[in-house]
Amino acid sequence: MTVLDGIRRPEYTGRNRCWPCTVVNAGILGVAAVVAGVAWPPLGVAVAVVGTAAIWIRGYLVPYTPQFAPRLAEYLPVGFTGSSAAASVPEGQSGSLSGTDPSDPEAVLETLLEGGVLVAEGEDLLLSPAFEDAWRREWDRLRDATDEDLAAAVAGAAPGDPAVTTHEVDGGTWVRLAGEGEGEVFLSRPVAVAEAAAVRALDALDAGTDPGTSATAARALRAFLDTCPVCETALVESSTADCCGGRTANPRPVSLCPECGHSLYTFPET
Repeated sequence: MTVLDGIRRPEYTGRNRCWPCTVVNAGILGVAAVVAGVAWPPLGVAVAVVGTAAIWIRGYLVPYTPQFAPRLAEYLPVGFTGSSAAASVPEGQSGSLSGTDPSDPEAVLETLLEGGVLVAEGEDLLLSPAFEDAWRREWDRLRDATDEDLAAAVAGAAPGDPAVTTHEVDGGTWVRLAGEGEGEVFLSRPVAVAEAAAVRALDALDAGTDPGTSATAARALRAFLDTCPVCETALVESSTADCCGGRTANPRPVSLCPECGHSLYTFPET
């Protein structure tokens, strides 16, 4: 790991950049650069350059920005749409192979237990070793797949016959599923890999799931991920709160990949 890698905060930059935080920090940096420049012009230039680089790489410059920037941003004469770790594209849509009409969750859970996909250990549910191994093998196969091959894998795993295409957004691949009368759903590459691999693993283990049940199960099984299936980075807990922890009503915890910045699962409210 380089020094730059230790400074980077991908969960606050790129697609996840919070623009209120960025604007507030840029304003503070501008004032600091002017003050430093009055004392000594080269110092003002240095402050501006270093500060701008920090904001670009980290998402913010001033410590604890997420705690105060949302409130300051409310008084700015410009409107913002807060970005979050769980935000997806376009227009805030996120999705799953199960689309907007998933199978009955209780029936899916029963099927997964009976099929040996999940095992009960006390009050906890765990992935069975057989399924976990099969799932990992499948996502290893899809990790480096071309966009075309990933789209084909998603099309094969999705129930019905949706049109599947891939799109580049902010340097990342998103998979779009569109079915007749059902609108469209977008999956980030990590979610697409995780769910397509889960459906393949369910089929390989003959878990007794039909296409609709498999798609709903694939969505739920993402809750058991502890690493990103694409970059293999350990997931961390984040939140759906806007502006890196701002004023979103009823924020929910999410499993986030800090390397690629994508949310792998949004947990229900407790």
